[in-house]
Amino acid sequence: TWTIPVENWYTTVRGSDTSLALFGKQAEATLPWGIDYALKELSEDTENIEVELEFYDSEFRSATALELLINFFEDGRTISVGNPLSGVLATTGQAAAVYGIAQMSATSTSAAISNKSLYPYTLRTYAPTPFHAGALASTILSYYDQEGLGWEKIALLCTTESYGISMANSFIAAIENTELELLAYQQFIIGASDVTVEMREIKNSGARVIVTFAIQGYADILREADEIGLLDGHHAFFVGPNLASDAGIYTFDNGTIDTETVRRLRGTIGTLAFLPRAGPVYDILEQQWTALDPIEVSGAGPGTAPGLSPMLIYDMAIALGLGIVEAEKQGFTPDAPPSAQQWIDIIQPLAYEGVSGPVEYDENGDRAMPIALVNFNSHQLLWFDVARWTNDDGTQFFEETPVIWNDNTTNVPDLDIRPPFDYWSCSDKKEKRDETGKRVFIETPDGSRVDDIDIDYHCDHFIDCANLSDESYDCVSNYTIIFIVFGIITSLLIRSLSLVV
Repeated sequence: TWTIPVENWYTTVRGSDTSLALFGKQAEATLPWGIDYALKELSEDTENIEVELEFYDSEFRSATALELLINFFEDGRTISVGNPLSGVLATTGQAAAVYGIAQMSATSTSAAISNKSLYPYTLRTYAPTPFHAGALASTILSYYDQEGLGWEKIALLCTTESYGISMANSFIAAIENTELELLAYQQFIIGASDVTVEMREIKNSGARVIVTFAIQGYADILREADEIGLLDGHHAFFVGPNLASDAGIYTFDNGTIDTETVRRLRGTIGTLAFLPRAGPVYDILEQQWTALDPIEVSGAGPGTAPGLSPMLIYDMAIALGLGIVEAEKQGFTPDAPPSAQQWIDIIQPLAYEGVSGPVEYDENGDRAMPIALVNFNSHQLLWFDVARWTNDDGTQFFEETPVIWNDNTTNVPDLDIRPPFDYWSCSDKKEKRDETGKRVFIETPDGSRVDDIDIDYHCDHFIDCANLSDESYDCVSNYTIIFIVFGIITSLLIRSLSLVV
């Protein structure tokens, strides 16, 4: 029997506080299915191969995960799977290079882990952060090209751990040498419920597009954004893949729905892997997923669909199953398993059709994938694909599924908000106000015929309007009357002079 340790994520421990994570039970259900599919559907003569999975909770703590890794080494293990969290894997991945343990991850995205000199024994079934950051930058640029000013004013918010910082760095690199301008960059600690300072800095920056990369805490960010007036229809919110796939944002620990967070989350755009959700492999997973008891595995059961994480975990498990089959073909056994490098040499060349589409690993052990831009639907509590991004084609929007914004319409927000101003209308002969700050074009009097002029020209004792209205209405001195009186006096003087003559 091949005994494979699984570093899983059941709980998040922060000091004395512990919260449950939906990921753990979903991974525990999905991993065996993917291995079973690889052994029974993609391989031959595998009746004698048995795989036993041992699940461990990393508690979302690098120290705990590192202790688990050392235990795996002491038990003679040369491969572990799961490793779902970028921040944790960034630490254990380097230790794994020392202890000689290959690691497989279905959901880690940190760009740093693509560095093979630091992480020689890591394989990932998900696209790394540069893909997601590139998709977000491309999409925001598309809106800027279509809608104009306001969409270039960016604020960036991230957590102070590997995932958040890696995503933020990738996004900053993606917008370099573009029209997008980073006006604010704020960071917050995981578990910090008070983000007042960070959000007020973002508001004061004048940014209109707010991009967040975080593992947790987005409900707190949205609450603060709501309280300080950023959910006003004149700001747009974007998030990275971890938040776009996390139902925990709007789910209380007792499983009930946080309706206020659902309302605030409406209109948010995020990135996920582009999933075809079709084909024989997907059909098998969907049947298994909907047969689960939702009490045992939250998010599963009748009427549901497998989310991104279960699909990626399933595909990672297929690679593991195929790798075990190939290892036995090469003469390895559970008692004499491949080394970490041999596991990489066996699994990295694999190419197969997974539940999330074609799976291949590149030279860094990463997987290149098209990225879906997804939009949160507050009625169905689902993220719907609204666009597809690839490095070659950029962002391509889907006409059949337009974005539903925070105001619950498909109208793209107007982010070009300017201070209102008063002006004088020569033609209307009165003071008027442009509330938008941009609809009226203010002309400069220069001797030519003008209409809308700055309010400061009104009653300044200089005639700027051809009809004299700027000096004749609501002024202490009425130039129209003055000219009439002047004309009368001049006429009388001329007549008097003519009589004298």
